[in-house]
Amino acid sequence: MTKIFYYSLIVIIFGTIGCADLDDKESKEKVKSMGEELAASFNEPDLIKHEKQKSADSLDQNNNPGTANYQELKSLLPHSVGEFHQKEISAEQSSIFRINVTKAQASYENSHGSLLKMKLIDMGKLKGLTTFTALTWTMVDFERQKDQGYERTLTYAGYKAFEEYNNENKSGRIQLIVTNRFLIEVEGYGVEMSLIKKALNKIDFDLLESLKVETVVD
Repeated sequence: MTKIFYYSLIVIIFGTIGCADLDDKESKEKVKSMGEELAASFNEPDLIKHEKQKSADSLDQNNNPGTANYQELKSLLPHSVGEFHQKEISAEQSSIFRINVTKAQASYENSHGSLLKMKLIDMGKLKGLTTFTALTWTMVDFERQKDQGYERTLTYAGYKAFEEYNNENKSGRIQLIVTNRFLIEVEGYGVEMSLIKKALNKIDFDLLESLKVETVVD
């Protein structure tokens, strides 16, 4: 029961923070539906409530120090990527059932209207659990060629990663998991995949790994 509860919770978290391919309404609804179906499969509302409370009680402040400070996470996002200059930047921290999530994101644009988006997510206290279950590529290795492009899993800079690219509209993204705690995502629109990876390389992975777990949201 506890394991299935965490699966449901993680799917809901990824739906809330928007990191599992959730830029369009249809994808958001799909993830929301996944969480609802998992929860409904118990058909025992009182028991679900009990499991949620038990999990919250077990994740007290001593055993669950939280995530990195959101300002520190935001500081790792670059000010520019080549001719792409930062257009917007934001950071936030939130808590769901006392499980803290910190996110920083920024968008970049060039003079031709091409766009880059970068996102850093710290799942902190879920480290060691099935943290990234909502990202199916974390559980399999694959490579698919399509008429328009490709998608595949890979190892990038020593980390588990996923990339996909559409040759027709020159859009793509790469996602990277660092120490089973951080998710990095870079998306590009009207750009080559090489530029998307150039943006990814702007992140200091060593510094990211060194971020202390210090922020607790109650």
